[in-house]
Amino acid sequence: DRMGKEGKQASAGMAGLARGMSGALSGVSGLTAGVGGLVATLGIGALVGTLTAATRAVFNFGQEVADLRNDISDASTRSGIAADTLQGLRLAAEGAGLSFGSITSTLDQFGRRMATAKGATNATAEAFAALEVEVEDAATGGLRDGDAVLRETLAALNAMEPSAERTALATETLGRSGARLLQALSGSELEDFVALAEEFGVDVGPKGAESAGRWQRASAEVTTVLDGLKAEIFDLIG
Repeated sequence: DRMGKEGKQASAGMAGLARGMSGALSGVSGLTAGVGGLVATLGIGALVGTLTAATRAVFNFGQEVADLRNDISDASTRSGIAADTLQGLRLAAEGAGLSFGSITSTLDQFGRRMATAKGATNATAEAFAALEVEVEDAATGGLRDGDAVLRETLAALNAMEPSAERTALATETLGRSGARLLQALSGSELEDFVALAEEFGVDVGPKGAESAGRWQRASAEVTTVLDGLKAEIFDLIG
């Protein structure tokens, strides 16, 4: 897709930049006089700043995308919730003035709450039952997919009028941040946020995670080359 293609192109560009800078580094020793003249004119601080500023501008924007993808991927791994669902929840949370981190702790524990309710008669099981959400797979006797259960739970809560009962059910099924999840959705369907994020947001699927990994590696290579280049300049004038 478009975002995946752009991510690959950006990562490839960063890797190419690292290789090009590495080649430049190998030739710096032959430019002693020129470097000395630049240092005399600009000062070593200004020279190093000039060398690094352009490179940082290139990958700072990409790092933001990589960080976002990593946040979603890590949260998906911890919680078992699909990445596209988390991307939709992130959009909903930020649109309501909440941070994504304020709801992730609850989502991380959602699987444990499902396990607590499965085949039991405790308060958590009663809360899921009140919402008519099944946590047990009738065919296998195991737990249902956590992403599907979360979506059904949020849909059932969203269909209720705001009340103390709804808040209590949200807290029992979703944890302490359950009320924040409802605040984030603000009566809108989760699927609407997911669809909007999928159409206009950053790709957070497997290809997006792979692209983020490539970007991280390419960024590390560029940083290493920059450090070597600065050291070479320092040695030339030292």
